[in-house]
Amino acid sequence: MINTGETLDMDLIIWNPMRHEINRVRAWIAYDPTILEGITLSLADAFPLPSPGEADFSHKEGYVKISASADTEGQTEDIIVVARIQMRVISTPSSSTTLSFYDAGPMPENHTNIFRGSGPLEQSVLNSSSLGQLQVRLLQAQDLEPEATTSPFPIQAPQIDQPSEVFTILRIHNLRATTEGSSIFLAWDPLPSSKLIGYNLYYGTVPGEYMQRRSMDSATTSMTLRSLPLDRQYFFAIRGVSDTQTETAFDQEVTITVGNPGSSSAPLRGSIVELESTSKHPQRSLAGRTGTSSIFLIVVLGSACVGTALACRRQCIASKHL
Repeated sequence: MINTGETLDMDLIIWNPMRHEINRVRAWIAYDPTILEGITLSLADAFPLPSPGEADFSHKEGYVKISASADTEGQTEDIIVVARIQMRVISTPSSSTTLSFYDAGPMPENHTNIFRGSGPLEQSVLNSSSLGQLQVRLLQAQDLEPEATTSPFPIQAPQIDQPSEVFTILRIHNLRATTEGSSIFLAWDPLPSSKLIGYNLYYGTVPGEYMQRRSMDSATTSMTLRSLPLDRQYFFAIRGVSDTQTETAFDQEVTITVGNPGSSSAPLRGSIVELESTSKHPQRSLAGRTGTSSIFLIVVLGSACVGTALACRRQCIASKHL
């Protein structure tokens, strides 16, 4: 709980339970520059070699930019400190503000990534689904009671919804896609925000140009697109939607080729049938979906197996009588 003029002092760390040898780290952290301002950014001894222009704050855009490499051998500890970051609270228009990683993904051009090896052998080891968000609680002076400064208990600020401009800097993490036949299956991590009412999934055949959109409610974290042309490449991005119809920022774009499982961004957990039933509510924008339902296919497959078993039994009986 911090107030205007106070300092937010934190370490950026890597949790490395597999003890990979980490050679390079890139981490861009988005923040609200109307609430926080950067004071100091110090790289840890483990990563003393910064990339040009990526060891500082971008005050106007609202990013902490960090990109640094190890000197010789990589770091293999299970907890690795990357940098110490200090920021000052300059205003408290709401009861909280969020710091989140920007553009996380496995490609070298992504703005948040973790690498082992170097040169042509460099390989991403980032698990995007494990990225955290820092929710900073802000203490507004007008909310304090006169005797609160002598209370031995923490002061609880009233829960005020984040303004729309704060919602717009949030990002949905871990959008991933896989494909089978003429269908594409997508899933993403839920966005933890009280203002969220749904998601807009954008897609098209040109990077960054999305000609189609599907809307879903906030309980939905997966979608299936069917009867797509085989070997056609699609580009996907997703945004959260608030109760005032404002949208979050885009996170990383996901690319996949219909019918080519090797182009999947990441394997989805569970079977296809389980993936389609993860939402408790119907997907409002999928009324016009086409294609054979998964339940029908399971029934047909089960009938075929039973028929095959009966035929084999008759064959065995007939063979005994010959």
